[in-house]
Amino acid sequence: MHVRRHAILYDIDRWRRFRLPLLLLATGFLVATLVEPVFNHGKAGGGGTAPLSFAGAALYGFAFNFWLRQRFSTLAVEGDTLVVRRTGMSHRIPLAEVRRARVAKVSATANKPERRRVLPRPVAKWLEMEALTLRLDTPADQLVKLRRLLGKQFLFENDLVVPVADADGLLREIEEGRPRPEPAPGAPRRRRRR
Repeated sequence: MHVRRHAILYDIDRWRRFRLPLLLLATGFLVATLVEPVFNHGKAGGGGTAPLSFAGAALYGFAFNFWLRQRFSTLAVEGDTLVVRRTGMSHRIPLAEVRRARVAKVSATANKPERRRVLPRPVAKWLEMEALTLRLDTPADQLVKLRRLLGKQFLFENDLVVPVADADGLLREIEEGRPRPEPAPGAPRRRRRR
């Protein structure tokens, strides 16, 4: 069975916004590191390339981290669990612990100023974004682990709000994988006397 992974849109947007500036600046620093000895050949006081090469390598490191996050941060339904992956780490949420699942705008959950403060910039763009919203019936220690994995912009109390690619498709997969509630046992039928 093929597991369909749904990319987290926050990470894709971060990569798209910062890749060009990071890569251009890093390349500029490294080119300056290579060119600087040519212009200072034989002059005293040369050797100022260490900070430039360090800055270039650090910027390439940030760019690589952002690429890894956008590539490997996903949500997927595997059997009866929702698997949240974030750059080599994962957390499993049993679908039995999902009390409510729906697709709604982020603004429906981030409706207070303290909740809006943790959203990525520009906030207005993300408030209008459709996101998978799950009300979780999970123990507090598991919610803390999930918050550490994802970050505070995804979890508001026990509501998990994640803008993903094809949120409606992921919602269908969750609904199909959730256990069906047992029908409530009815009162025994009484027979009529004649």
